[in-house]
Amino acid sequence: MRRVSNGAIGTVTVVALCSGAWLLGGGAGTHAPPQPSAAQAARTG
Repeated sequence: MRRVSNGAIGTVTVVALCSGAWLLGGGAGTHAPPQPSAAQAARTG
């Protein structure tokens, strides 16, 4: 059982390191998604 949890922790660590490197390397681009204006946010709820 301990071997399975160690493997899961290792997998999560590798995925986190890869996604961090991808984000630092540019990721999906430097542009933030458009944010709704205050009026639009008030209308939608």
